[in-house]
Amino acid sequence: MDPDQGPYPHHSNATLAVMKLLDRHGGCLRIGSLLRTCTLPCDELCATLNDLAQRRCLEITWRRTPLAALPPRMRKVARVTLTSFGRSRLPVPWQWPPPRKGRRWRSG
Repeated sequence: MDPDQGPYPHHSNATLAVMKLLDRHGGCLRIGSLLRTCTLPCDELCATLNDLAQRRCLEITWRRTPLAALPPRMRKVARVTLTSFGRSRLPVPWQWPPPRKGRRWRSG
């Protein structure tokens, strides 16, 4: 593993940022909220969302009537939702060290 790639070489930094942002907000965000909270430019966000949708890590819900207030590439998107497969691919920072048991649960 290359140290330049970080701990998760199969995900880019933009992909990890979007997945963590969605996870932090319960796995589902409307596109307006995603555009406001995400620091990525619109074109890079679109490319990241398309990449994650092709990997089946997230699902894009489409709206029937386009919303004129959004950028042209995002007008027909209603919300973005993490799939269960996408949630399983999230890096979990609390896996190590293992959790300590409380005083009540200790044996002995």
